[in-house]
Amino acid sequence: MIRSGAGPATFADAGRLADAIVERIGKTIVLALPLGVGKANHIANALYTKAVADRSIRLTIFTGLTLEVPRRLPSGLAPAGPPPWDGDGSKICRRFR
Repeated sequence: MIRSGAGPATFADAGRLADAIVERIGKTIVLALPLGVGKANHIANALYTKAVADRSIRLTIFTGLTLEVPRRLPSGLAPAGPPPWDGDGSKICRRFR
């Protein structure tokens, strides 16, 4: 970690930043990664790697990509095309893998 006076800390390594995040906010982390917005994927990857290594960390990641079968569309909306899942929703189609 590099501190420059009273300003924010900077990190040269995503893994060390992930360590600092867990140390500061705790082991329950909710991370939002919307589509179309520049994001630091290397930091998200470091948090994921840390959560896999330490099963006491509860990492929830929300993205703009939803692969769940919707229960129903809101009123007035129609499907934009064929769904990316098979008929019963148990498997994602190959074209999306």
